[in-house]
Amino acid sequence: MIIDGRTVRSLRPGDQTPEGVKLVEIRDGAAVFETGGRAVALRLGQATMAETVLRADSRGHFVATAFVNGVALPAMIDTGASNVSLSADHALRAGIDYRRGESGFSMTANGRVPVYRITLASVQV
Repeated sequence: MIIDGRTVRSLRPGDQTPEGVKLVEIRDGAAVFETGGRAVALRLGQATMAETVLRADSRGHFVATAFVNGVALPAMIDTGASNVSLSADHALRAGIDYRRGESGFSMTANGRVPVYRITLASVQV
């Protein structure tokens, strides 16, 4: 689970995080959490936060922490991008063997670059 949009925690039923979120049980494909005295059931990829606001930094870039396959990675959000791109180092940190993907090329602002096309299990910002 991801708490407050930045802290990744792995829990087993009965565990409670330092932030006070308890994993009560996992049933029917959903995790049931208790926080602040109320129960919340969430399926994989669901969140209690519906939206977030990103503000541009001093260079005009939108930066955030992205979670790729549950691994926190620094990200630059390109509102006009058609695909998610990861460096080889970041892919390996997220447990992705990108070399098993389909090789090809992509066009960037700096020209044509070699890529490997894969499907990510999950991406969250």
